[in-house]
Amino acid sequence: MFLDHDDVLRPWALSRMTGILEREADVAMVFARTLYWAWDMTIGKEEMESSFAPFPPGRLAGQVMLRDLIRWDTRHPPPCSIALRRDVLLATRGDGALWHGMYEETALLMKILARHDVWLLDEVVSSYRMHPDSMCIKAEAAGTLSNETVSRDRVRYIGWAARHVAMDWRSRLLALTVWLKGEAKLRLAPRR
Repeated sequence: MFLDHDDVLRPWALSRMTGILEREADVAMVFARTLYWAWDMTIGKEEMESSFAPFPPGRLAGQVMLRDLIRWDTRHPPPCSIALRRDVLLATRGDGALWHGMYEETALLMKILARHDVWLLDEVVSSYRMHPDSMCIKAEAAGTLSNETVSRDRVRYIGWAARHVAMDWRSRLLALTVWLKGEAKLRLAPRR
């Protein structure tokens, strides 16, 4: 689990998530839900809870979640709601190229999901503070991250994943398609 100094973890979160990892020996990670909250309303963000819909709670094939992360930018679970096995993390970190910058955590998750299943916990276990100095808010302000239009950071990261993540052919085909469509849209889009 990765916690920033301003993330809030529910008192029972660790025991609940590690209990799942102990019970489900072949699951590499637990993804739980998060409450996103903004203490500074000038960033223009509303409080919301994450969701894994349309997926039901419980075990999900890693490749299925991987394709979901490729398709949808907004499906990334925040690091404060992820519990993963230490041995899987260490093996993945030492396995080939790493992505640095925006989407760093998602790139790591993609490498893990390419080889391991995940457990979806339908409970809010943490609160993630949205603030003006966050990497996402700064990238939105710089125009490299957007949920409404094509995102330069996302296109670069998906292109990296298509080349460096050991995914199945369906996931690779999807990643290549998303990457190439994104590149084409970026070429046609006016520069900021």
